[in-house]
Amino acid sequence: MNLLILGHAGSGKSTLVKNFSEFLRGSYSVKTVNLDPASTPCYTASIDSRKFVRTEDIMKRFNLGINGALMKSMEMLKDYIDHLIVKDDIVLYDTPGQLELFLFTDFGEVFSERLGKDTTAIFLIDSGLCRSPEKYLSAIFQSAVISLRTGVETITIFNKADISSPPKFEEVVEYIEQEEGVLPELLKGILPFRELTSLRFREMVISARNGTGFDELIGMINEIHCSCGDLS
Repeated sequence: MNLLILGHAGSGKSTLVKNFSEFLRGSYSVKTVNLDPASTPCYTASIDSRKFVRTEDIMKRFNLGINGALMKSMEMLKDYIDHLIVKDDIVLYDTPGQLELFLFTDFGEVFSERLGKDTTAIFLIDSGLCRSPEKYLSAIFQSAVISLRTGVETITIFNKADISSPPKFEEVVEYIEQEEGVLPELLKGILPFRELTSLRFREMVISARNGTGFDELIGMINEIHCSCGDLS
């Protein structure tokens, strides 16, 4: 079973990989893979992309700035995809800090295809950055895009429950219905995208730092990978 951990910088991806993998090892054989050539992981990775490509070396070699070096790193890392894919009961793939480096590059597309059907994407959202209806719905829209780009079932998770909580969906809908203007109309157009995400079944809030919600998370993952594949 493959778990693609996706999210924006600072959403807690590496912390989730570190602590969730430790939690899972109580019941499963688990491997972790670092796909970020610019960052040394905070856990002991079974496979580390930095063994093959290091962004700081790319900056020096090609005289590039950080953004150009990041893009070049992902381009070069594509040649090592076969070395980055491993097998186990559960494999957690920690994607780059910048979401677009995986989601909108050839590397991400090819890597997702190589992983195959036994894969679930986990889109991690910083709860503290989703306090307004606008930011909440923006995150929902991005979750739908992730499913489209990766071609796999995506679980949308609000992280950092120990610090903050996202607004309730009912509160977001109520806000939009009461407001007038261009922005509320735009938000109304985004509302249906919720039906394309796991939020249509349940809203999951976790803390990657202290493990809150880990039992529910592995339960949802197992539901996706059961024969029925029905989260309801």
